[in-house]
Amino acid sequence: MTPSTVFLMFSLVFLVIGLSHFMAIVAFLHGRGEKINWVFIKLFMPRYVRRYQLITERENGWPGQLFYGFIIGMAGTLVMAILGAILK
Repeated sequence: MTPSTVFLMFSLVFLVIGLSHFMAIVAFLHGRGEKINWVFIKLFMPRYVRRYQLITERENGWPGQLFYGFIIGMAGTLVMAILGAILK
């Protein structure tokens, strides 16, 4: 396996982590009575993550764990994809 393939596989792993945290964020917001636009959910992704951050900061004083998991997942996806593309 080439190094670029390894980095691209890690990119997919980080993507799954980030998207699973995002779906948990959406479930959290939906459970709190927030309106979720299911048709354009990808378009409103930043808005939903920001709402989750504000709600959990108001309740706990810090953003919830799902927020950090989402950020780490998406940042990891970007970094690994760039490294995989550079090494290709």
